[in-house]
Amino acid sequence: MKQEIIEDIREKYKSIIVEDVGLVKRYADIILYLQMYHKKIFGDGYVIKTAVLLREKEERIGRLYRRSVGYKEIEGINKEIEEEIERINRKINYRKENIFETLYEVEKYNGLGYRRKGIEIASPYLWSGSKHYKKGKFVEDGKYDGRVKDKQPGVAVVYWYIEKLGVV
Repeated sequence: MKQEIIEDIREKYKSIIVEDVGLVKRYADIILYLQMYHKKIFGDGYVIKTAVLLREKEERIGRLYRRSVGYKEIEGINKEIEEEIERINRKINYRKENIFETLYEVEKYNGLGYRRKGIEIASPYLWSGSKHYKKGKFVEDGKYDGRVKDKQPGVAVVYWYIEKLGVV
């Protein structure tokens, strides 16, 4: 099962077409800004892990980021971010040599429910903002709604975008 999922991720990644560039760019900008302060804590996997962090805490971090752009430090959220980073670092092992295994870990971290029989859509956690995802989302634990569209870009899509910029 794991290898099948990794192969599915590999195929989707190689054929990404970003459909909402503005959304993906907004996340990329925040990630590249935050990495100046937190790359040491995240290590080499900062893009993937910060994308996960943003999906988990977007509203708070995004609001503080927008207020802090132009300042040298964003001390108000450093402690909160560092605690969340430690949790993510324990759960997701970044493998630069095999980004597809890392993306598998990210999908597993969020949950493999989108692969369940009867749902079978590309996980918005990875693919939102690309041609691979149209709509459908778990709106709470165990409750799937096929009419809801995820408003955050997927981790794989953000990584792909930043990779194309030549940053990773």
